[in-house]
Formats: sequence, structure tokens, C-alpha cells
Amino acid sequence: MDPLEAGENPWTSVQVLLENAHNIAGLLGGFLLAELPEGNVAAYIESRVTTGRVTDRPKEVRAREFKYDAIRADALSRRESLNPIREKMRRWTT
Repeated sequence: MDPLEAGENPWTSVQVLLENAHNIAGLLGGFLLAELPEGNVAAYIESRVTTGRVTDRPKEVRAREFKYDAIRADALSRRESLNPIREKMRRWTT
């Protein structure tokens, strides 16, 4: 699925964080939050030190949830994010 298809899909959310955003918390390594069937949340964490690990420890999960919320607050909305994606795709393909 290309980014535009994902951004227009009601089951996904694609948001662009512009280069001049002030909030770069969590951008030194990727992370993923997953809600498990029983309702708990687990986090997959990557960093310069580790290739990736999964944790369900509440303190670590809360820290990633906080980073996620802070990053998302500075990102463009779903609708606003589509135009920068279209522009980058246009530049890369022409």
C-alpha cells in the first residue's frame, strides 16, 4: 500500500511530522505500540544500542505512549498530511 492509499484508508492514520517541528522526542529510535487482545499495551523499541525488543512493562510503555502523543501533537492532521506526501511522490517520480 502506498502512503496515499494508507492515508485515505479509514483504518490507518498517516501523519507527517515536518522537519521544522520542535518535538523530536522518540526520533532517535523507532517504536511501535500495540494493544493486545486482553487490553494490555506492549511496545516494540529500537535504539542505537539494541536492534529491537518488546516490553509490556508499564513504566516503559507509558514513556512510549507519552512520546507518541507528543509527536502526534506536532504532526499535521491526516488530511493536511496528504499534500506533502503527494508533493514528495511527485518529485521522486518526475
